Amino acid sequence: MTRLSRPRAATDPRRPTLLLAALGALVTILTLAIPTGSTMAADGADFEAGNIISDANFFDSAALSADQVQQFLNGKVSTCKSTNGVACLKDYSQSVPSISGDSYCSGLSAGTLTAAQIIASVGQSCGISQKVLLVLLQKEQGLVTSTSPSKSSYTSATGMGCPDTAACDSSYAGFVYQVYYAARQFQIYEQHPSWYAYRIGSNNILYNPNTSCGTKSVTIENDATRLLYIYTPYTPNSAALSNLYGTGNSCSAYGNRNFWVFYSDWFGSPTTSFKVVGAINNRWTALNGASGILGTPTGNEICPTTTSCYQMFTGGAINW
Repeated sequence: MTRLSRPRAATDPRRPTLLLAALGALVTILTLAIPTGSTMAADGADFEAGNIISDANFFDSAALSADQVQQFLNGKVSTCKSTNGVACLKDYSQSVPSISGDSYCSGLSAGTLTAAQIIASVGQSCGISQKVLLVLLQKEQGLVTSTSPSKSSYTSATGMGCPDTAACDSSYAGFVYQVYYAARQFQIYEQHPSWYAYRIGSNNILYNPNTSCGTKSVTIENDATRLLYIYTPYTPNSAALSNLYGTGNSCSAYGNRNFWVFYSDWFGSPTTSFKVVGAINNRWTALNGASGILGTPTGNEICPTTTSCYQMFTGGAINW
């Protein structure tokens, strides 16, 4: 692919809880009647080729803190096999060199950081959502859920500098460089739209690197979707969308489809900008987020008094 409200501590007795009085029965019934990953899974009929993710969600650099990223990663892998001494993403750490800032990102300070800290810091530095970076790591190398990742999966973690027709550029090799320079590349795409073929409006986008598979006319509606197509310049065909969690046919490509699927399953609709933040987000994330018993948010947090807030989800609510 061409890649050129602060949360309260867990010991706080007022920490957010599920509404187990009025709404607890509802949550319990949904847990029994709707298995996680079935009706809450993404539906290919909802995929909009011209609006894969909203700008608000894509550029939300405060989407997740380092602690929240770590909590999310812990929830995806319970037991790590750590093949050949290579840690799972939730346990990964590395020495990070100082990276100078520029007009695209504010840089990184040197130190030994965990994967979660790198993801959180890069998101803040480059103005890209930590959720987007997590999804990128999954769609490219499956790193978020891998129980036995390889060394090479960290070397090319986001596919940055790895074209379809040539070897990866070694100057981007390594986890921190992959995450940082992928996020920085998105900002380059954002700030210089005239440099690239895809623009907001009508575009003919390939289905596959094999040009004989043809193109689809796609009306790109926002910058975030435009950036995804520059990074991975293919749109899913009907075969790929009909078998959303599997394979399509010889003309199918899966990068942008998988981005949309992973984001939808983990964080809710990529195009709906209901925010889950602070203490409520901590609790929701601990319950496996959009793929858990509560599902996706149906509105933003509501605080009817100065001492209580709640947020509604498709499967219940969280109150604190």
